[in-house]
Amino acid sequence: MLWCVGSRPVQIQYLVVFSTILLGVGCGSSEPTSNNPAVPRLVSLVIVTDSAELLVGDTLVVYAEFVDDKGQRLRASRPSWSCTNPSVALVTPAGELQALAEGRAVLKAAAGGFEDEAPVVVGPDLIVGFQVTPDTTRLPVGEVATLVAEYVRLSGRTLEAESVSWESESGSVVGIDANGRVTAISPGRGVIRAAADTVTAEAVVYVPGWFQLPRLPEPRRAGHAAAVDGRVFYIGGNFSGSRDYRATTYVFDIASQTWSEGPPMPTARDHGATAVVEDRIHIIGGNCELTVHEVLHTSDMTWTTAAPSPDRLCAQRADTLNGLVYTLGGSRAGSNDTVLVYNPADDSWALKDRIRYRRNVFALGSIDGNFYLAGLSTASWSGSSLLVYDPAREKLHDRPEMLTPRYYVAGVVWRGQLFAIGGTGARDVVKDAVESYDPSRNEWSVHPPLPLPLREVRAVAVGGVIYVLGGAYNDYGSHTEPTDYVFGYVP
Repeated sequence: MLWCVGSRPVQIQYLVVFSTILLGVGCGSSEPTSNNPAVPRLVSLVIVTDSAELLVGDTLVVYAEFVDDKGQRLRASRPSWSCTNPSVALVTPAGELQALAEGRAVLKAAAGGFEDEAPVVVGPDLIVGFQVTPDTTRLPVGEVATLVAEYVRLSGRTLEAESVSWESESGSVVGIDANGRVTAISPGRGVIRAAADTVTAEAVVYVPGWFQLPRLPEPRRAGHAAAVDGRVFYIGGNFSGSRDYRATTYVFDIASQTWSEGPPMPTARDHGATAVVEDRIHIIGGNCELTVHEVLHTSDMTWTTAAPSPDRLCAQRADTLNGLVYTLGGSRAGSNDTVLVYNPADDSWALKDRIRYRRNVFALGSIDGNFYLAGLSTASWSGSSLLVYDPAREKLHDRPEMLTPRYYVAGVVWRGQLFAIGGTGARDVVKDAVESYDPSRNEWSVHPPLPLPLREVRAVAVGGVIYVLGGAYNDYGSHTEPTDYVFGYVP
């Protein structure tokens, strides 16, 4: 195995030490003579590496080779090893070099009447970090796990810390005692902090279930949500449900659990398509009449305008694949079947394909190069409620029907599964259903329902949490109201 001094991820290493060996030694051959110039002749002992730079505690397996007058090399089977200054480094007869203490020594090899040597330098295995292990844990309510605080050395080896002070920054979610035993109290994302000497480290504990987070600054429905760099964005949307479009940009910082307001979107709208490319949030179309395409650069929180969509659409869905933005379906005086592709590199659009079963307001997610479309366009519409689109092969496949048929459903991918959240079913009854489709098993699973029935919600996944934002609820009549609720879900 090769060993890198900088990152030092491996403790058992191989140093190639070359010593001269007469070709055929140990095999009954004789040394070459002047009467037979074609037979190789041993000329020298060469240690290829100028020095062996180790850290205290390292172990290095060394070996030797013979070099002949033709430049050929052959590994010696039983060289004799020795090392000066044994308090710094020792070498075993089998060639295992052990670094014991800081200092210098000389490694020697002998075979076939030849010798060579190389300096050995042993440096301190300094402490370069501090960590909690494991740094991420999933722990159901009522269960207990033990965390360990460790110093990290330059070699990558760890040393368990003593006199550690433990603290839970989320006491309602997880608790921890003086010995690092953490207990899950209620669903949520808990943060544990360990302190020793002058250093600190954190670990995150995810407790499965639904929990409530700080609310949106204002009620919103049918907005645009995205997650970038530890922040959740909710942009635009509708305030009252009667073309009351908004342009506000709200930003939720996951670490501090607080909302702030960013620069407003240039064009107020709802039901646009949303996709993230690196640190940029693309919002396309909306209001069922717009082609406008605007981009929020989250690094400096500025908006720019990109090439407009070829179609005036709303309620289409978007996702990214291989650096391209795909929009699928949508509504333009009825459901749409187009697949459009935007290339950020040249700021251009192209018609890619057409999907079966026109649809809008569905759940979309990309998994392993395929797009999964879940949901109907209307409660009475017939056709597969789960469609798989392979853009590379331009093929479509039907998959098992959703367990709860619905539209106006939110979609998010979490650990290789498409989650379909909320929506509206028959007779416009708002649903609290939460179901996930796993392509590896080709089946749907039922999850605990939303805390309340919601449609036109938006969902993003960050780490081990699915964030569900805004949406509308109703009293099982025709009137719906936007909400400011924000829920978290740990599957």
